Amino acid sequence: MSTPEETLSSTVPAPRGSRLLGFGLAWLVMIASCVAEMFAIDLLPQPPSFLPLFSAPWILAILLAIAFSATGRTRTAAGIAIGLATVLVACVVLFMLLVGQLSHNFR
Repeated sequence: MSTPEETLSSTVPAPRGSRLLGFGLAWLVMIASCVAEMFAIDLLPQPPSFLPLFSAPWILAILLAIAFSATGRTRTAAGIAIGLATVLVACVVLFMLLVGQLSHNFR
């Protein structure tokens, strides 16, 4: 006699990953690549311009999200996108706080 457990075990869905893992990976990639960039730039005789300096971590994180999406781990890719959004929000908030503090010096 066939039990329902046997039929369910043969149709296991493919793992889609974890949003929390993607969120953590996004922050880890951004922080680690920025730190690695800062150490690498200290070794250069003349630092590069601003845009290539800070675009490499973003490109790396986006490529990581694309790789997870291509392998079927769509939740992990969505977590990376959410993590990148929170990194962007954190940068904007810190920039606004910096401008606010600097504007008090000119009164």
